[in-house]
Amino acid sequence: GKYKKRVTETQFEGRGHIRIVDAKDERTTKQTRQVPRDTFDPLSCMAWVRSLDLAEGEMVTAHALDGRVLLRVEVIGRGPAKLDPMPSVAQGLGVKPGDVNLLEGTLSWVNRYGEVREDKRQYTFRAYVTRDERRLLLAIETDMWLGVLKLVLAGYDPPTAEEDRS
Repeated sequence: GKYKKRVTETQFEGRGHIRIVDAKDERTTKQTRQVPRDTFDPLSCMAWVRSLDLAEGEMVTAHALDGRVLLRVEVIGRGPAKLDPMPSVAQGLGVKPGDVNLLEGTLSWVNRYGEVREDKRQYTFRAYVTRDERRLLLAIETDMWLGVLKLVLAGYDPPTAEEDRS
């Protein structure tokens, strides 16, 4: 890019209304936008995917805003899956090979009307999630813009008893 530092701040103001402040070096642009009500920021979208308990073949959709790009996220349950090798942290937490579900998904650029932009690349992911109440994300594989990534669970900090009460 033609800038050294970029900071994009997004404020979700309810009912699909967002405010974006995009600072590239010394130049700042501000924008307000309407997006679908089911629009998540990237981290919330990952938490949403993790929370899904989909039956095999069941599909759900939502939207995510990545910087200034609106994406439609489609996730389909693929049922029980083998994760090989099983992360050692998962083994230590008692996760058995049959305790894993596979979720597959696509992320598609959409225009302001929610229509998929055919001129933009579609991204895919595979998420391996435990079937228990913890819904641990054990691994995720994706072909995002920077290349193929595989992230594997390397640590887990369970909620404390105090966090469970809140």
